[in-house]
Amino acid sequence: MARKVLQLNVATGLFEVTPAMTEASEVDSTPTAAGIPRADGTGVLAVGWIPDSVRTVNVEESDGVPALTDIGTLVFDAGTVAFLGGGKARITGGGGDTINLQGRPVAANAPDYGQALVWTGSSWAPATVSGGGGSDWLTAVQLIGLVDGVNREFALPAPALPSSLTVYVDDGSLTEAAFTTPSHENVVLGITPTVNAGAFGGYWGSSPATCLVDGELNQTIFWTPAYATPVVSWGLSAAKEIARVAVYASTYGGYGGISTYMLEYSDDNVIWLTAATNIPSNGVFTLSPQTSHVWWRITGLTKGSYEWSSYEMILETALATVETVTCDTAPAIGTVPRASFRIVPTVVTGGGTTSTDSGPGGTIALFDRYW
Repeated sequence: MARKVLQLNVATGLFEVTPAMTEASEVDSTPTAAGIPRADGTGVLAVGWIPDSVRTVNVEESDGVPALTDIGTLVFDAGTVAFLGGGKARITGGGGDTINLQGRPVAANAPDYGQALVWTGSSWAPATVSGGGGSDWLTAVQLIGLVDGVNREFALPAPALPSSLTVYVDDGSLTEAAFTTPSHENVVLGITPTVNAGAFGGYWGSSPATCLVDGELNQTIFWTPAYATPVVSWGLSAAKEIARVAVYASTYGGYGGISTYMLEYSDDNVIWLTAATNIPSNGVFTLSPQTSHVWWRITGLTKGSYEWSSYEMILETALATVETVTCDTAPAIGTVPRASFRIVPTVVTGGGTTSTDSGPGGTIALFDRYW
């Protein structure tokens, strides 16, 4: 109901009667969303004005405030901030730093390409993980195996041919790991050193007396008659692959000697095919990687003077067959697994003897040098 009110006019000192006034509780008005009635500048209640100190907050749940609008800076000064329920904490802009993982500190330095966070014992720090960066972990395997009954250790790639390794981890699964580059120098598979020369129409030779002539052992002190073509051959019956063949033939100075020779191979010791020809003596000739051939031989082509002669002939090759690699335990990231393997242990070359290589037939171990 409208009411009249007496009020003191401080300017005149007189009491005056106000116009009819209505209490706010008696006005039929629409309150704001926050339930606050408001008035305009003429004293009339109106809708649409909110004091600046009041912000609109939409409360959707009784136990929380899930939606806040336009909060410039939010600081939680508490020991623990927990996100309950199935919701996720998400930062969509500005980024954020994680200084701990499971209560352990994270190093501040940035990782390089291919690195991962690795526990150092005191913190999580970027590091290169063994076997990472796209490399097969097998390149770090240390192989241990028997060669002629002696335990040997090799680092992959093993001294063998381009092939693949069958790896058995402890759960029985198989992994094929290819390797293509032998990491070890070639080893001598056969040596036939001889000395021949003409002296007053005769022939003489020096130790050792056992030489190979036309693929057969010759127990005489002579290698060949004056005009017979010398042939030195090696039977590599255990060979499966040959990574590289290097041939060296040195001549005996002053009495002739081989000037050029030919390198041949055969699978049956009957049909011989040419691998390389017109090879000069007194130098190392290297043949590109070859597939398996059982027999190899050097045949003289031209001689220097009166006699065919050679101080030594050597067939040097990187030859091996890695048949199986069995890991003792399943490899783990950051570890170097140990493994065992088996290779072809020896090759009977059929070559001659030297002061260090004993026995007719020239039994030479596949691996007599290690790096």
